Amino acid sequence: MRNIETGKMKDLKVGDNFEHWTGEVVEVELARPWGKEGNQQLQQTIVGDETGFAKFTLFDDRVGMLNVGDSIRILNGWTNQFNGQITLNLTKKKGSDVVVITKGNGTSKLKYTPQSEVKGNGTSTFDPKLSSRQTAVQASARVLAQSSTSAEELLEYAEKIEAWLTRP
Repeated sequence: MRNIETGKMKDLKVGDNFEHWTGEVVEVELARPWGKEGNQQLQQTIVGDETGFAKFTLFDDRVGMLNVGDSIRILNGWTNQFNGQITLNLTKKKGSDVVVITKGNGTSKLKYTPQSEVKGNGTSTFDPKLSSRQTAVQASARVLAQSSTSAEELLEYAEKIEAWLTRP
């Protein structure tokens, strides 16, 4: 675990604690219930800078505070990884917060596509709209495509994946 003052997305590694990170909100999903009783809320966002992108999740009282194009600063955060994707997180410590520096107009200046490489850890691509099961399948397919697996084995594996994705 490293403690760093600030950095660009490409410089952040899983397990880092950082004093502040500044970037832009490039995507905001609709809020959804979470928790045992489903009585809490979370909202997924994708944030980034000119060097890469990461998932940043808002919980409860922060849900709805960010919009696409907002310039933000995350204070006293830490990084983790979920489904091979680097995530930025707030801590439970006093002073950990997200601050909107400039309100956006609903459009991001950064060029982002759902398959953008997560440059913070340099290991994977992601689509935040896919379920964790679909993301795992995509990762497996990428590994197989880069291996010496025969076409017949790939077809057999693809059929298994399709059956797995369509199961209830």
